[in-house]
Amino acid sequence: MAPTGMGRTGKSGNSNVMPTLRTSAEGPPSTRSNTTKMAGTISKLDAEAFEKASKIIKKKFCEQVQLDDLPELRNDYKKKLSSLELQLSGMVQVKLDGVKRSMDVIQTANDQMVAVRGEFEGMYELCRKAGEQGKVLFDAYPRLKMINRARKNLERTLKEVTYYANLPARVDHLVGLLEKQPMQLRQVHLEGQQLELWRDELLRELKVQQGSKTMAPPPSKSGIGGPSRVVSVGDRMQATFGIHLEEVKKLLDAIRKKIFDNISNCFEIVQLDPRILTSTLEIVDMHAAFQKQKATRARERAEKNSEDVEEAVALSLLEDLRADLMSKLKQRVDDRASVMFAQTQAEAIAKEASVTTAGDASHVQPDVFAATLGAATRILVDLNYLKAEVAPCFPDDYMVMDTFRMQYERCLVKEICKLYQGGFSKLDQGELLQLMEWLDYYNQAIVHLGARTPCSEFVQALSICLQEYLVRVRIQMTEWFTNILNRVQEVAVNSAGQPITSTPEDFFNIIHLQVLVALSKLSADNMCAVIVVCLNVIKTILEETLTTLRDKKLELAFPPTMAKERQREGDPVTLEMMCATVNDYDRLQEKIQEFREELGLMGKLSEEHLVMVDAAVDHVLDGFVSIADEANSGCTQLVLEDVREAFAEELFTAEWEDSVDVMMQKVAMTFHDYYSDLSVWLPPFYFARLVKECLEKVMALYLFFLFRRGGAKGKDEKAVVKSRPFADPLVVAQKLRNDREAMAIFFDDYEEQLRIAGLREPAALELQLAVLDHIVDLFEGGVTLETDATDALLREFGPWGVDALLAISFLRGDKDKTGLDLKERLKRHCARTIRPTLRGAGGQAGLSNFTYDGAAEAPRNFSARFSLSPFDSEVDAEAIVIGVKRLKAKK
Repeated sequence: MAPTGMGRTGKSGNSNVMPTLRTSAEGPPSTRSNTTKMAGTISKLDAEAFEKASKIIKKKFCEQVQLDDLPELRNDYKKKLSSLELQLSGMVQVKLDGVKRSMDVIQTANDQMVAVRGEFEGMYELCRKAGEQGKVLFDAYPRLKMINRARKNLERTLKEVTYYANLPARVDHLVGLLEKQPMQLRQVHLEGQQLELWRDELLRELKVQQGSKTMAPPPSKSGIGGPSRVVSVGDRMQATFGIHLEEVKKLLDAIRKKIFDNISNCFEIVQLDPRILTSTLEIVDMHAAFQKQKATRARERAEKNSEDVEEAVALSLLEDLRADLMSKLKQRVDDRASVMFAQTQAEAIAKEASVTTAGDASHVQPDVFAATLGAATRILVDLNYLKAEVAPCFPDDYMVMDTFRMQYERCLVKEICKLYQGGFSKLDQGELLQLMEWLDYYNQAIVHLGARTPCSEFVQALSICLQEYLVRVRIQMTEWFTNILNRVQEVAVNSAGQPITSTPEDFFNIIHLQVLVALSKLSADNMCAVIVVCLNVIKTILEETLTTLRDKKLELAFPPTMAKERQREGDPVTLEMMCATVNDYDRLQEKIQEFREELGLMGKLSEEHLVMVDAAVDHVLDGFVSIADEANSGCTQLVLEDVREAFAEELFTAEWEDSVDVMMQKVAMTFHDYYSDLSVWLPPFYFARLVKECLEKVMALYLFFLFRRGGAKGKDEKAVVKSRPFADPLVVAQKLRNDREAMAIFFDDYEEQLRIAGLREPAALELQLAVLDHIVDLFEGGVTLETDATDALLREFGPWGVDALLAISFLRGDKDKTGLDLKERLKRHCARTIRPTLRGAGGQAGLSNFTYDGAAEAPRNFSARFSLSPFDSEVDAEAIVIGVKRLKAKK
């Protein structure tokens, strides 16, 4: 009971002074407010007084004579001021007395409150001691103990009844709170856990009461009892609490649904407030810990009461919220991916309909390829957003990135593979390239997003697409290159005066186009593969071109009488066109090297890639060089065409023996006419090689006709060998010497070109012409075993050396054409001195079955300039020199 002083203080009229007691210098808010108001009032009064004084002075002292009353007026105001000061002092004293009385009242109240506090502390101490000794006290007083127990039961019952009565309303409030305030999910979950514990405890109690005594239902209002059946206490409690148990389940289901919704809609929740998602995941972990605690308590209780542990744990209604959550999340991801593909398809249909059928989408076929890649790209954007915004909200052990990626990839693989299942025929080149670009981009992006390895299905799909793309590139490049080479070439002249075509530029325009596409669309590995395929296509084309060019060279080798036939066939070969071929493939060599340098400067290909490219470039470069060399050799054949015709008609005939003209002077004039143009038309290196080749071939042609010694023609226009000795060997020797000197004088003017072409020694030209010197010596002195000329010719003509010496002996008019005795002596001398291995009948052996003991001498052998032996009477002499292989093939 409160002390009386306390009551008096509470009812005292002076109680309003208590709030004015503050230790702070500022005082209470009400005092500060009053002080502020008072200061404002005083200022206002001062202003009014000043205004009144101004008016009085202005009114009374407006004239000079009125200033005489000033002392009297001052004295009046001094008296009034003294009176006012006395009144003010009295009022201040009264206020001070009131304050003193207030302080006395406050001190008295404070003393009374201290006394009350002491009494309460004493009561608390007594209660504490009573609690400690309550068991002893209650044991001493059984009735008191019974009353205390009844009091506690009643108190607990009242709390339970209150809690029970308010449960439906409380559940409705919490469910509404979940919808209106998402951030309150944690608090709602905690209250839900308390309700779940209450429910579990109630269910356990109901199970205990199932075997308790029965009781009749309460009587009805009419006083008549209910039915005669009786029910257990547990059944009565379950019937009574069943509705409220459903309320608890309703709340728990709402919490569970909210958790599922927040996690399933994690993208939208993060945009709204990431804290909601973080709090939801914390609740999932709290729920797992709570379930673990429930299981532990149920197990301990069952063990303590000797109950069935498994049944007790099962009765606790445990649930794995996280497992259910991840299962639903996977399903949600699948649904999200399916919706993306469906929406993209619908958008494609709507877009196509708006363009083609004015909005009617009923008969529109959507662009499936574009729609599929569009949806797949959206999924990849989803994964990027997931890593940047959503994944940080999840704990690491959730592995949310792996979960989303695996579910997304299941859908992606299925949809992407539909694009090329059944073959690539429905995909054009651009779509195939776009698909490869997307697959490669996805694999790179997914690794960047944290995946340990790229998608294996997409790696395989990319490999399949790449093989198809490379096949298409190979076919396309082959077609383009073939069209370029097969078209009618228009020869132009560059600034240096050299004939050229647009073939090199067209070649590399195509290559650069493929490289640019690969550079922008493909990875470094795939780009390298495309480049290597392009270069291999060029290599194959070059091999075919080389074969074609060699066929043209063989066509040039037909006898002059077939020139009209070649023209009728519509495949003329001109010197200008052949020079353009040399220049084109010489420029291609420069362009392929520039192309290789450009690839290195791009910076996309690695060193390993460039090594593979270099290998392919080397093969292509070799092909360019081979074709340029072959075309240059074709130029030589065209130059020699007139010479060959003159040799076939005039050289070593009876007219030639009687003539004073020097054949090689005519040849020199022919060469000079050609060289004046060719020195401009061809690059210096190739012109030098042409000069050297002309020297070698004109020498071979000259000696060939010497040994064949032909001149008459048969009915079928083929040359027929008419072997007969010369009339005067000395005259022939002089004519040979004249021809040799003419050749030396002409080619001496081209010493620089011969040096560039490989004849670097000062006496190199003389060495080329030395074979004629040896033949001249033999015509003048005869064929004997003791001369250097004999040994020289045996070395120079190799397998045909013995036949050459026998032919010279015959042309000199020696006694026996066959020279059997001389032949045996020459063979023995050759076997002993030159060490060849002769095979074949009669000492006539071709290159195919002739070998040297000293292999180093073979390349220097003069006989290498002949295709077959000039001493084979079964073969047309002219055809042997200029293309016997082609002739045999036609036969």
